[in-house]
Amino acid sequence: MPLLEIRKVAGGLLGLWLIRESAGELSSMVDAGGGGPALPSFLGTESRKREFLATRTLLSHMPGLPFRIGYLPGGRPCLPGSALHISISHSSEMAALLVLPHPAGIDTEVMTRDVSAVAGKFLSEEELAWTAAAADPKAAMLLCWCAKESVYKMAGDSTLRFREEIKAGPPAGTAEMDIPVRFRYGDKYVALPVRWFRAAGSLVAWCTHGGEEQIQEGY
Repeated sequence: MPLLEIRKVAGGLLGLWLIRESAGELSSMVDAGGGGPALPSFLGTESRKREFLATRTLLSHMPGLPFRIGYLPGGRPCLPGSALHISISHSSEMAALLVLPHPAGIDTEVMTRDVSAVAGKFLSEEELAWTAAAADPKAAMLLCWCAKESVYKMAGDSTLRFREEIKAGPPAGTAEMDIPVRFRYGDKYVALPVRWFRAAGSLVAWCTHGGEEQIQEGY
């Protein structure tokens, strides 16, 4: 069972699951946890089915949480009957869940993913400059993407533009440190840190805020 980690963060839980099982194996594990969901018809490929089922299997191992994941009309995931906020991410290698009392966002990416060919579509000129100057530019670009994706999910605003309205600064050092991010929050810009770390060959970035009093005016 490749449950990688469940850690306490910001008053909630962050869980990681290495996707090593087949869809059939994961389905059996979800069913054993108390009755798993039916697979949506749009999940046509084995990989999509594995990703879907891995998130549900992971949730079943996170203590004290509702078992079922639902979706709001705009497509944002939720835990029906609970005031908790949930964010979901998955790649071909890992499923990640973040469950917190406040709006939350999480993203995971395989560290070998190369986004340099499309970096100009989601990185500003300033971000292109600092990622190009990093010791590993491709890794810095991927980290920047991961951080922006987590903020986009947390903000819950489908009109946010990655390149123009979510701005990520370089981490404070080469170790796993927070990334300062400014983004449009309604009609103003605010700043907050995005936490990130490496796990089993993947990057994980996550963020949250507890309302107006816990985010700062950006510019």
